[in-house]
Amino acid sequence: MDKKEENKNITRLHKIEGFDPSKYTIDIKPLGPNSAQQGGKYLPVHARIMWFKLDHPDGTIKTEIISVPDGSSKLYIVKATIANNLTQPAIATAYGSHGATDDKKADPFGAKALECAETEAVGRALLFA
Repeated sequence: MDKKEENKNITRLHKIEGFDPSKYTIDIKPLGPNSAQQGGKYLPVHARIMWFKLDHPDGTIKTEIISVPDGSSKLYIVKATIANNLTQPAIATAYGSHGATDDKKADPFGAKALECAETEAVGRALLFA
């Protein structure tokens, strides 16, 4: 099965009335041969949240700060938990992390490290859900 057919099957599997994920999907270019970032289609986290809330109107997305920068670490770590509603157990949990820095050349998002860690955690949890 090629990648295009696989994407169609994923879309069919998760079809929600009134939501077409292909309208929000963006293309990510690989950073280079030695980069961990691969190229391909990517559904931004804000679109994943819309998709989840349309399918689970009572669904919850909770985040918890696990770690903040201190003397030994410049890393924020956030945990995200997804549930179908307030009374049911979690259907997915994931963690996200991002280093804090004021050096915009080294990391343009370093000053917003907490937001980046939270977005990463939520995005990963929604993928697992």
